[in-house]
Parts: sequence; structure tokens; C-alpha cells
Amino acid sequence: MTYALGIDVGTTFTAAAIWRDGRAEVVDLDERARTIPSVLFLRDDGVMLVGEAAERRAIADPSRVAREFKRRFGDDVPVRLADTWVEIPDLVADMIRFVVNKVTERESQAPGHVMLTRPATWSGHRQDLMEQAAGLAGLTDVGLLSEPVAAAGHYAAQDRLTPGDRVGVYDLGGGTFDATVLRKTDGGFEVCGEPGGDDDLGGIDIDEAVLDHIARTVGPPWQRQDLTDPETARAVAQVHAAAVAAKEALSADTDAEIPVIIPGCNRTVRLTRDDLEESVRIMVLRTLDTFRRTCRSAGVEPAELNRVLLVGGSSRIPLVARLVEREFRVLVTVDTHPKFAVCLGAAIAGGARLSRRAPQTRRTPQTPQTPQTTDRGTARSADSGTAALAADLLAPLPVAARPAVAVEVDLAQAGLDEPYDQLLHPPHVRARDVWLTDRDEPLRIEVGPSDEGYRNQSRRVAAVGGLIALVVLAAILAAVFAATGHSSSSTSAPQSSGPGSAGSTGPAGSAARSSTVARLTGGPLTADAAP
Repeated sequence: MTYALGIDVGTTFTAAAIWRDGRAEVVDLDERARTIPSVLFLRDDGVMLVGEAAERRAIADPSRVAREFKRRFGDDVPVRLADTWVEIPDLVADMIRFVVNKVTERESQAPGHVMLTRPATWSGHRQDLMEQAAGLAGLTDVGLLSEPVAAAGHYAAQDRLTPGDRVGVYDLGGGTFDATVLRKTDGGFEVCGEPGGDDDLGGIDIDEAVLDHIARTVGPPWQRQDLTDPETARAVAQVHAAAVAAKEALSADTDAEIPVIIPGCNRTVRLTRDDLEESVRIMVLRTLDTFRRTCRSAGVEPAELNRVLLVGGSSRIPLVARLVEREFRVLVTVDTHPKFAVCLGAAIAGGARLSRRAPQTRRTPQTPQTPQTTDRGTARSADSGTAALAADLLAPLPVAARPAVAVEVDLAQAGLDEPYDQLLHPPHVRARDVWLTDRDEPLRIEVGPSDEGYRNQSRRVAAVGGLIALVVLAAILAAVFAATGHSSSSTSAPQSSGPGSAGSTGPAGSAARSSTVARLTGGPLTADAAP
């Protein structure tokens, strides 16, 4: 059965979800995580690394890495990767194409519809560039949906909204903040007023605040670090990763410890929730001002909203929910998985597209065949049982790790059965000729000592074989020459004149000659044989 694919290319992370047969589920894009960093690294052999592999390579060679390029979407200045200049839409297209290929490989078929997301504040120019990026990624059946509408669709799939309800979406993501007021319609949502936001405020800035706390605590040893040294850069990058993990942990805990192991310093920095909230309070207050202006542009006060949805990974900071509820006197809803609300909502919106064309895309039923049961307990047709069993045996075993992040969706009951996205018509352009991979494992054909040893061994085997062949041939020739010499000596022996000699006449001489001929030819020894 065909499926819809929702892709959320964020400033810091990229996530994806699929919709199939009334169920939306997040797709694991990495072996260790559901999301992948929105980072690209151009290797010197032309291969483009994606995600964690790009992050690791970027530490040693930052001149070849592209990150946070979504913030620059719409900028005409390309990004320089070593000696190569790459346009911003090409980088976004690479992320989209990688996700589509990853999911297609996982599902063993291409998606029936792809839904891309965008910030609500994007202008028409940026939306046109997104359509161009979809074409560069090789997509044809594709739609575009604003991130707040996608998040509201995900919420409506779980908690029914009545047509006419007004919902505010507070989206504090990795790189930007978006504020939108939506009104529920019979089949989807409509945007009220002008969406607001801040393209220069997001989780990245909160991470910088945590690093500033580390720098103040560590003091001069932190300032003396030489980031041009690869080992130092790698150590600082590990501290940065630990700081991000501590920030996320403080959404549930009250304090966290950050190991700082850099040249000249080996200590642990303690970060409490109060420290974090004090560092980001000004940023959160800025978002509240933006949200208030957005509501007033829609003709409502924040307190008149039915509820406010908190979306985005940084919205999990407890200070955000407290301030929104205290300032606006409104019901606040925090999603269980705020990172995935947008991609899940995009997949649900793609499901609405597929449900509209379901009668035309339903496959023709085939003649039922006698099923046979394999050792895995699945029923298969008799003709394909062997092939299916072989595929099961060769397929990798599923990794029982993280529980699925999914939601059951009844589109009609949730009021999401009408398409509410913008259908794109991407140009037919040729995608960039670049190989995308998340595995930094280049194929190498090496000629080294091991190959030379193999060649020497082959030469020795060939020499021994040739020597044995020569010995056998010499033995055969010696045997032939020996037999020929014996024959010659027998026939040229001196003729005796005795009565039994071969050279005499009469019966005795004839018998002797007959005996000689019989020994040479293998005939019977008879006394009366002819000479």
C-alpha cells in the first residue's frame, strides 16, 4: 500500500514521518536517533556526507561543512565548501533527497506523496525557492505546508477541534521562532492575520547561552583554546555536545553536570535549571512579545484563544510553559514529542491528499491463491513462498530499541479529510551529480604489501607446478627412450648358428623369431607361429 511522507528540514535537525492506512509514524533516519543533524560535509572525492558523519568530519575540516543553512534560505550568496560554491536551495534539496532515498529503501517503494514544511513567515520568494529545491531533489508529487498548520493537524488528530476554534501555535525550534493563529475549518485550517516570528532566535541561541555559562565558570583556560588545532577543536566539540545534552536533560531534571576536558582544564561544570532559565529569560520574553503582536494582527487577544500549542524542541523548557500561561491566561498544551509534531502533521496532511485519490490508486485485486505458512507464521502465496522466505532469511533482523512514535488517525473524524496544503509544481531539472551518504566509508582499492605477497605466492605456486610438469615429462620421455633402446638391441643381436638360434633356418629358428615378435607385439608364444 502506498504511503505519504512528511519531511521537516529544520535549522539544526531533520525529521520525517510516514502516513499509511490511518497511522502516522516517525521514521528513524539514523541507527542511534530518529532525527539527523541538518549538516552536510563535502569530501575531497565529491561525496556529500549527511548528518552525524558530516558532524564528525566537520571538526577536523570546518571549511567543507554546511550547517544552519535554512536560516539563510532566500539568500543569493552561495555557501563555499572548500573550492566549491553551492547554492542554498541545492543544500536543502540534498537533505530532502537523502531522506526520500532513506525512506524509500526502508519501505521498499517510493512515497505516493511528499509533504515538505516551511516556517509560517516565509515570503513568496522563499516558497518559490522551496519549489525549486523540490525539483532539484527529483520530486514530482509534492506539497508544501507551513509548520504551525502541520503541528495543529497533529494535535487535531489526537484531540478533536470544533470548526471555528482558534488555536495559537508557539513554535520555538532549533533556529527560529514562529507564532501563528489558526482557525479550524471543516476539513483543515486557515491562517488568521499575519504570522509572526523571529529568524534569529531559537535553540541555537540557547545553546550559546549554556556555552557562555561554561566559559564564565572555566575562566581563562577556556579562552586560551586554539580551535585551529584539530585535537582541541574535537575536545571543544565534545563539550558543546555535552552542553546540548544537559540543556535537554534540564527539561525533566533540576540540575546536570557537563564534563569539560580540554587542554589545560579537566573539570565538571554544574548547570541547574535556575541557571538555564535565568540565561534564557530575556529570549523567552521576546517570543511572548512577538506572539502577542501576532494575536492582535489576527483580531484576537491571547486569552481569547481556545488553547496555545507549544511546538519545537526548545519549547520543552519549563520556563516557556509557565510564562505563556501566566502572561496570556490561556490553556497551554505541550506535545509529548514536540520535535516530531511538525513532521507527523505533515505526514497526516499528505494522507489527506492520498485519501482523495484512493479510488484511482487502489490496486487491482488478484486471484487469491492457496497460502502456505512459513516458519515465521506469515501467509504467502504458493508461487512466491520460496522467494518470500529467502527474502526473510536475508533481511536484517529488526532492532528492538526505541518504541514507535506514532498516532492513529481517523481523517474524517478529526476533520482533516480535505487537502489543506499548497500543491507544488516543481520544474523538471536535473539533480546535482553528488553522492549522498551517512556512512563515511569510502570504497578503496589498495595495492600494498598484502597484494605483493599474494603475487609472490602465486609466482611460487606457478614455479612449483611448472617444475613438477617438467619432471613428469622427463620421466615419460626416459621411459619411451628406454623401451626403444631395448627393442633395437633385441632385433640387432648377433645371429648364432646353433639349432635354436633366431638366425637359423628350420623350425627352431622360426620359433625363436616368433618369440621375439611376440614379446614386442604382445602376441601369443606359439612354436608354429609364422616369422
